[in-house]
Amino acid sequence: MQDASAPLAHRLPAAIRKKGYVTVATNPGYPPFETLSSDQHTIVGLDPDILQAIAHQLGITAKFQQAGFDSIIPGLQAGRYDMAMSGMTDTTQREKQVQFVDYFLVGGGILMAKGTRPRNNR
Repeated sequence: MQDASAPLAHRLPAAIRKKGYVTVATNPGYPPFETLSSDQHTIVGLDPDILQAIAHQLGITAKFQQAGFDSIIPGLQAGRYDMAMSGMTDTTQREKQVQFVDYFLVGGGILMAKGTRPRNNR
């Protein structure tokens, strides 16, 4: 059941307020963001921790549902899930299918020992 006294409860869509929870698709194979616990029954990691904090502020429960990565967007489109929280890159093609909330930015880098120079193999 939804906690109407939660700080952000009034911002929820009516259907979610009535239901009191969100069903969240995830593919738990991307540690440390989402992975299965040692007993293989609970989805743990950064994403579940963030979502539990958000759900608390909204006064609802978040129910994770394990899904194959390729089935997440079709599942959202079909209404099987209210949202997804999984290691998924926001691309232009995917934005045509679903709405993203970007909360993490990943970049690449190269490390070299001090004093070394990259070799030019051309």
